[in-house]
Amino acid sequence: MALSSKIKNNLQTLNLSGKRKKALSFLRKYINAHRNDSEAKLKFAWFLYHVTLDEEKGKKMRKHLIEAKKIYETVLKNKLTQDKLLIMNARICLAQIMAILGEKEAIKIARENFNSQKSVLMSNRLADVYWRLKNQHKALWWFKKSERLAGNKKVNLLMAKLALLNFYKHQSKKGLAEKYQKEVSKLM
Repeated sequence: MALSSKIKNNLQTLNLSGKRKKALSFLRKYINAHRNDSEAKLKFAWFLYHVTLDEEKGKKMRKHLIEAKKIYETVLKNKLTQDKLLIMNARICLAQIMAILGEKEAIKIARENFNSQKSVLMSNRLADVYWRLKNQHKALWWFKKSERLAGNKKVNLLMAKLALLNFYKHQSKKGLAEKYQKEVSKLM
């Protein structure tokens, strides 16, 4: 049984209203009743990943990230879904989680994602993997690649420039951060 559109809409509403824990709780119960629903498992892993990043630290964070990682790996390995968007999102999140856990294999997955869909988003996610793995030079290169791929599409430019703004802020490069802040402001 797949998630109904009503359940998907409710999950989206919970996510947008900042009630990710409530969505996570609902999905945990749903999965217990519908163990073969791979879409629900992927949604659960997504919410677990994001709630963990938002709220947890240390051993508990690591435990929950590993739980989400196992769900992604199981669904992808066993090809439990044919939905290309779900597969791509699972691969993106899996690479992010692996990078947070310090696993260099994340680079391979993120590169495969980019090679299968050369886009601002995939370039940005690959940059983020490098950044989380402490390779600032390659992270910057891929963030810049995102900017080049954005072309004139406003939403893509905004994504790319926000990522660079965030990167430069964290690198304490005030002048470059201010430059991108101005560019982002113009786009908004």
